[in-house]
Amino acid sequence: MEEKQHFEETLLKEALSLRKGKIEEEKKTITEMIYFRLGKEYYAIRLKEAREISSRLPVYPVPGTESHILGVTNIRGEIIPVIDLKLRLDLGKTDLNESFYIIVIKAFEEPLAMAVDVVEDIVEVSEILPCDKGLLKGKIQIKEKVIGILDLKRVFYPDEE
Repeated sequence: MEEKQHFEETLLKEALSLRKGKIEEEKKTITEMIYFRLGKEYYAIRLKEAREISSRLPVYPVPGTESHILGVTNIRGEIIPVIDLKLRLDLGKTDLNESFYIIVIKAFEEPLAMAVDVVEDIVEVSEILPCDKGLLKGKIQIKEKVIGILDLKRVFYPDEE
């Protein structure tokens, strides 16, 4: 009887250990992503790369800047350049008279932002598929949508490669 109890305790400990390892492994592979729409296309960035998301903020054009710079915005006294992500991805141009969202990025030393049409959702993904094409560094699938993951360094600093 004592041998059977010892065997059951050993099995239970082993099962708990395996489960704990599996849970820790799952935690390691989960990545939180923000995905958004530009026209009919979907793109994403890692949630940890975003500082904040705002809507209804005015963007002021700055004469003499590069064409992909939409302008600047003021967030709590901080002047932040906003790029026209549609233009960077050859999807047209963002209309300052239409409603759009601004995602402020914290991945770089200075704050930068990008304009997107609609922020769809924040999701947890466990699999990121490779895709090193243009401004993308990967892709994810959410339901029927294949969503490109942006390489923010290539988006904001295209001349550094």
